[in-house]
Amino acid sequence: MKLRQLFLACLTPLVLLGGGCETKGQSLDSVQPGTTGQALTSATNTGRNMMAGIIGAAPLVENDRLHDYVNRVGHWVALQSGRPDLRWTFAVLDTPHINAFAAPGGYIAITLGYYQLLQTEDQLAAVLARQIAHVDQRHPSSALEQLIPAASLKALQQDADKLPRKDIHQPLKQALQLYVHGFYPGFEFTADREAMTLTTRAGYDPFALLDVLITLSSIDPGDDSVRLMLATRPEFSQRIENLAILGDRHFANFEIVEPGDRLRRINLEIARQP
Repeated sequence: MKLRQLFLACLTPLVLLGGGCETKGQSLDSVQPGTTGQALTSATNTGRNMMAGIIGAAPLVENDRLHDYVNRVGHWVALQSGRPDLRWTFAVLDTPHINAFAAPGGYIAITLGYYQLLQTEDQLAAVLARQIAHVDQRHPSSALEQLIPAASLKALQQDADKLPRKDIHQPLKQALQLYVHGFYPGFEFTADREAMTLTTRAGYDPFALLDVLITLSSIDPGDDSVRLMLATRPEFSQRIENLAILGDRHFANFEIVEPGDRLRRINLEIARQP
C-alpha cells in the first residue's frame, strides 16, 4: 500500500483530520476534530509522508475514544498558536517508549508510553503544545532543509499516491533520521518557552510542562523507554531551570485553576471498553 493510502487508512476512520476555526466563544468541548482545514500543500504532503513512515514503525493505538480526546485537546491548543488554519492532526502511537514527534503541516504524534505518564489534562495540553510550537515555528521544515538533499525534500513534498514507491522510499528514510538526530538545541528551548505560552492561552496550568519535565527527569536514564528522548533533547536540568525562571518572571501571579479529572475519566472509559 502506498504511503498516503496507508496514512489515510489508519487515520481517517479515527476522525483524526481537523483544522482551525475562530476561537471566539469556543471552549475545548466545542472543538470538533473533523473541522475542514486548508488545502493540502507541500508542507502537509511532507508531514503526511513522514507520519506514515512513523506509523510504519509504531502503529496507532486502536482506540477511537483516546484519539478523539487527544485531538480535541490538541486542536484547542493549536487554535492559540500562530497557525490555527493548519490541518492539525494528532495521533497516539502504540509503543511503551516515551516520546513525541512533530512533522511539517501540523502532524503530531505522541506515544502511548508518554500519554500514560501524564497525570492531568493540563500536562497533556503542555506536551502537545510543545510539538505544536515546533510546527508553529517551522522547526521540522527548517531541520529537513539542512538534513536531506533538495531532491529528496522535493519528493517528500509530493502526493505519495502519484509517485512510484521507489521514488519516495529513500527520501522518507532520510527524513526520518530527523527523529534520530533531533532538532537543533535552540529549537528545543524555543519550543519549551512557546509551549508555556500556548498552554496558558488555552486556559491550562502554565507550569504543566515544568511538572512533566520534572517527572521525566526522575526516570532512570538507562531505562529503554526514554533512551531516544534523552539522545535527542537537551538535558532536563537545563530545560527545567529555564522554564522555572520563565514561569517566575511571567506567570508567578497567574491564578491556577485546580486541574479537572477529565483525563482520569477518559482513561476509565477506555479501560472499560472491550
